[in-house]
Amino acid sequence: MSSKFESHYERVVGGSSEDQSEARKELQAWLEEHDYEDTKPYERSASETDANIIALAESWVDHYVTSYGGNPKPFPPESILILEEGSVPLVTEGKLRGGFHSLLSQRIAVERSQSDVSFAACVAHELLHAKSYKAVQVFKDGDIGPYRSGLRVFDRTDEGHYFTDLEEAIVVESTDRFFKTELIQNPLFISEINALTVVKRWVKKSMEIRNFSEDRQRDILDQLYSLPHLETIAQALEGEVDSDDPEMYKIGYIDSILIKAIQEENIGSPGRERERKAFKDTLEEILEKSGRKFTSTDEVFEEFARANFSGNLLPLARTIENILGKGAFRKIANKFRQEFSD
Repeated sequence: MSSKFESHYERVVGGSSEDQSEARKELQAWLEEHDYEDTKPYERSASETDANIIALAESWVDHYVTSYGGNPKPFPPESILILEEGSVPLVTEGKLRGGFHSLLSQRIAVERSQSDVSFAACVAHELLHAKSYKAVQVFKDGDIGPYRSGLRVFDRTDEGHYFTDLEEAIVVESTDRFFKTELIQNPLFISEINALTVVKRWVKKSMEIRNFSEDRQRDILDQLYSLPHLETIAQALEGEVDSDDPEMYKIGYIDSILIKAIQEENIGSPGRERERKAFKDTLEEILEKSGRKFTSTDEVFEEFARANFSGNLLPLARTIENILGKGAFRKIANKFRQEFSD
């Protein structure tokens, strides 16, 4: 293993200096271990296109994380696993879909979907998790466990963790920025993006005849990244049809495609709607009560993103306490607390 690949953990808390030294060695050993029994049956080799997409995603993520004060380290290629489509639920016992990252082993795994856009977005999403600020803790028995992963703080008693949904929402929002600033204008994805534009036009027509509000239309279209066989669908929508009412025929066609994709959970989107909604509500509350400190929720988001990627919670805590009152930071931590279920 080349020495350029270092553990992503920047801090060790708890235990003696000897314990902390051993923890760092253990983390480095896990980083250099690439024989994963749980994913081995589903792993596939990266194609040239896969490698290019991964390099693009990592370059963007590194620049993005750095812009918020983070210190992203290169990811060993062997620690980015490409899995067969549909395998993540099998590996995670149905808990996750599409991809995942492992905190202590410092690996990510992403399904290779038919869609280059969905694959790229999922790689970026997991890298954003992996390259958020990291700290590990040493317990009294000498075992180690995560202490910080981005905004998320793990309880020292190993009973739960705080800010979990906020950390997830920050990563989802950041992935959406990757999609909107990089993927939609990169020549590597132009064919799929052009097809997506056609599909979105017909989805919008469907919503218009159902009198969806403009805000609702915008929300739905913003969350549509890809669909299975997207280019084939776009060709069908652009082609001639034998019908007395071609427009309604095509609207019915795209409606049936969307319903099937939603039922099979096979639609490319940012996902995590519950977490995003909770985060949005928090941002709007802070904006509303901030006086002139913030002029948009984007500005409030910057504060959370900086804490997530730099690891410095104090400025965010001060901002929240100054605006929402003493104890508000802890209230938000408890609001988004998650207890371990195992």
